[in-house]
Amino acid sequence: MHSSQPSPKVEVLRFAKKQRIFAQGDKADAVFYIQTGKAKLTAVSTTGQEATIGIFDCDQYVASAGCDEAAVEARRYAAASSEQIVEEKQATLHQQQTKHAEEKANLPRQLTVHKATVDFRKANVDSAKAQLDAALLNLRYCHIVAPVDGIASQRSAEIEGRSSQRQQLIVVVQIGNV
Repeated sequence: MHSSQPSPKVEVLRFAKKQRIFAQGDKADAVFYIQTGKAKLTAVSTTGQEATIGIFDCDQYVASAGCDEAAVEARRYAAASSEQIVEEKQATLHQQQTKHAEEKANLPRQLTVHKATVDFRKANVDSAKAQLDAALLNLRYCHIVAPVDGIASQRSAEIEGRSSQRQQLIVVVQIGNV
């Protein structure tokens, strides 16, 4: 059986690593068979972002016409989405760096405020110590001492009661006189 179509031309081509085999926009008229190594199929977004569509190993066929526009557009969209994510991450990083710089600039003021707070609290501690010393001194004057050995016969003082100067609180009867 004869065909009116001429038989396809078979040509063995060698490519160096990272050398372009086929590019978007090239005439799609070839089928490539990968004998050794690997080939990477990529698409480039309008902003220059590259996205990998597939990686082909040896013993696989790749048709240049097989790079349909829908797959290329999907990869372009994915590359653009990745680029948008990168831009968002960069914006977040910039915001965090700005916040960090502001916080760093505020550190001297915060340190001054904290030092003033510490000084204020030290003054409060000193004041409380002085009040305690005065209360201890007053407590020494609160002792009631019996002038003689004896028995309490009358008591007008109550627990937690107050008294005034020269007020008689208790009558002590001397033991020798009973």
